[in-house]
Amino acid sequence: MKGLADIPAAPRPWVATSEGGNFFFKMVPPKRKKDGDKYVIEREPFGVAYEISEDGEFKEVWRTEGWYTFEGYLSEDGRYFVRIGPWASDQENHTDLAIAFYDFGKLLKEYQVKELIRKPDLLEDSVSHYMWRPEIQSEPNGFYGGTFHLVMIDKTSYSFDYETGEIIIQEKDNKAKSSREIWAEEQAAANNRGQELYEASPFKEEFEPHFEITRMEAMLGSFSSCSLEGPAWVAEFTPKQKFEHEARVRPVFPIRDDSRVVVSLTPQEITSAFEQAFKHPFVSKRFKDGGATGVRLRIQGDRLHWNTPELQEFVEKITGKMPKEDELRHWAYFIIDDKNGNCTSIYFNTKTSEIIDEDESKWPSEHYLIDSNGNRQNANNKGCCQGEERARGRHP
Repeated sequence: MKGLADIPAAPRPWVATSEGGNFFFKMVPPKRKKDGDKYVIEREPFGVAYEISEDGEFKEVWRTEGWYTFEGYLSEDGRYFVRIGPWASDQENHTDLAIAFYDFGKLLKEYQVKELIRKPDLLEDSVSHYMWRPEIQSEPNGFYGGTFHLVMIDKTSYSFDYETGEIIIQEKDNKAKSSREIWAEEQAAANNRGQELYEASPFKEEFEPHFEITRMEAMLGSFSSCSLEGPAWVAEFTPKQKFEHEARVRPVFPIRDDSRVVVSLTPQEITSAFEQAFKHPFVSKRFKDGGATGVRLRIQGDRLHWNTPELQEFVEKITGKMPKEDELRHWAYFIIDDKNGNCTSIYFNTKTSEIIDEDESKWPSEHYLIDSNGNRQNANNKGCCQGEERARGRHP
């Protein structure tokens, strides 16, 4: 399924005004009706430019029909209109409309994206479309004196004679940045800050002998699927201790006072969690019979899992009681990857070697306990502390 960012917005009516406000243009989308299994156009899209009289009456100046746009600009005198192209989907040839110029609703000149972009390799593709304009630029697109200003994603800027549609000036806007450029700058800053915090952190000396530490970054907001709130330091740990199977750690440690990375877990607790998990019959069977390729562990600063509320919910369902705070530290969240790109996620109790599995053959699905010997136990078993295997699917 395509993400929301890859779904074009539904056409809607909208209005643009001239700079002085005494002219405006209304854009009306097509009207469709269902004809059997298909939708047919009952009314073509149209646009109308109006002048507002001193009495507040609307006087039609000109109109156009047969096309729709989500963005357009009306000149100060209400005569000229600049239309910006729609959803750009021709990712191979870039023949989509970029800009068109109209005089009293009559087309003067139009340009396809391929005619204006100078560095097509800088166009940014998504699943179904591509971006040809930057996210930010020195001056916004629009009318400036006798010209219309437009900036492309490759930083090429144009000044058009909007009365003819001809290009007057072609320059470069060095301050223009695409979404990808902005993200790259933010990512670089987060990486640099993450490295700085790590170098100044007391846990560096303790953890370096045990882990190769890479992909460090300092994040300002909340981390997805993690109950930890506020700024966080994240990285990837690869144990230096050689296990029989691949092992990786994804830590999320809280940042306090914008200067301290807070960690109370020890390297020994982390490596011990791997050792115990690999020995459990449930996990070892995944490698022997299920094509498992490695295990990932998600940890916070003071516990061996990310999502404590989720863990508490699962434990309460199985044991009939909410786990105590001092018990939570023993729970580790593992993701077991396989050669087909699938995975199995589990909460593993490093104190009791128990696991909670999910029976997806039932609806709604039912969680149950697996003991240290790999045997299934009944729900609300009084001997159960916690444990769990969660969902089978894909995890980042």
